[in-house]
Amino acid sequence: MKGIVCLITNLVLFTGLAACNRSTEVTVFEAGVYKGARDPLLQADVVKRAETLRQRFTLVQTDR
Repeated sequence: MKGIVCLITNLVLFTGLAACNRSTEVTVFEAGVYKGARDPLLQADVVKRAETLRQRFTLVQTDR
């Protein structure tokens, strides 16, 4: 009986530790190179792009 309890305890322990595994993939970015999804804003004219970026900035930066 003691052996079965020890076996079950070890099984639960090792299963729990295996679930804590992290991915080791590394994403390398190049400075000044946009690698995200296509942004429709990049296709807009300069005036529209500047206005949209100003609006985005004021949405998140006004509390600082």
